[in-house]
Amino acid sequence: MTTPTATIIFVSNDIDNFRHHRTHLVDVAVELNMDVVVLAGGNGIPPKNCEYQNVKIDRFQFHWTDFNIFKSILINIFRRRPAILHLVNLKPYLYGGIAARIAKSLGWQGKLVVSVPGLGRLYDGKDLTLAKKMRTKAIELVLKVCLGDATICFETSSDRDFWIKRGLTISNKTELTNGTGIDLAQFRPPRRRVSGRPLKVLYAGRLLKAKGLDVFLRTAEISQMENVEMVVAGQTEADPDGVSESILRDHPCVVFLGKVDDMPHLLGQTDIVVLPSRYNEGVPRILIEAAACGCVSIATDFAGSRALIEEGVTGFFLRQATIKGQSDEILSIIENLSENPSMITIIGNNAREHLFKGGFSSDAVKAAFQRVYSH
Repeated sequence: MTTPTATIIFVSNDIDNFRHHRTHLVDVAVELNMDVVVLAGGNGIPPKNCEYQNVKIDRFQFHWTDFNIFKSILINIFRRRPAILHLVNLKPYLYGGIAARIAKSLGWQGKLVVSVPGLGRLYDGKDLTLAKKMRTKAIELVLKVCLGDATICFETSSDRDFWIKRGLTISNKTELTNGTGIDLAQFRPPRRRVSGRPLKVLYAGRLLKAKGLDVFLRTAEISQMENVEMVVAGQTEADPDGVSESILRDHPCVVFLGKVDDMPHLLGQTDIVVLPSRYNEGVPRILIEAAACGCVSIATDFAGSRALIEEGVTGFFLRQATIKGQSDEILSIIENLSENPSMITIIGNNAREHLFKGGFSSDAVKAAFQRVYSH
């Protein structure tokens, strides 16, 4: 076995999320013969082929204990002298950016890479109090100062353009990828859908109201359709916006599966995937997986969903802004598909074809990061 020639350090909010969405980055680094170190919060299982250091990261508030994030990153930069520091999520690229700026002033010559999964809650447009506006301005100022020479990787051109417009980066310092990529060989539609069974409608993701779980639950509650099964898959988080698993287990109108590891199998039994998210994400992985399995996607109209959905051709958009409005829209679409089941096959096939043409595979995304890491 060849001795690694360099080190890469990843910093992410949560190790479970990193393993689920960013393992391809570890694969790329290993293929480039690099030692891999991951600093992340949470108590999950890290990806293979990396050294994992647990760093407590509270995503929901800024606190003086955040100094420990900055300190851990700075110590690792000086101790390991990484060729690349790759930051994912807001707090990592905020404190990691500061640490990188200091390290560079003291002689570190490594490369700084930042992944922006979406605009997230920082720009959700809700509760724009003076305090929130000032906090956003302060964060942007730090990012402008500390990420000036970083390569910023975006999942949508809309997010990239937004950062450029805000003066947070410039065009020739960016890279565009189509989401995080999936192994298309693992996600396949069933050879044929079983006729006569209930229509299966799925919400899969973090159990958050902001992701639209409350919209999904209301849809299930107002539905009078006996031939439709409403299914929720996911796990709870320490998030003030979360919906508890006990509520979902006892809910009379949905089937709650909890955390599902075999998503290809679940999606192979699913007809419709719903994502009524209320904040701007990147390209949602669940919509990529749904398209790969020939499911019909119904999602809020935002930049990430527009990368996958063409109205009535590869899926459907939700245009309303309220819980009631969106749940009524979802129910109307489900009723229409239930009455015209052949549309599910046609739209599902269209979605899968679009996916194959659009560079959403893990190989395509890995190739983009090979370019980033190698130049």
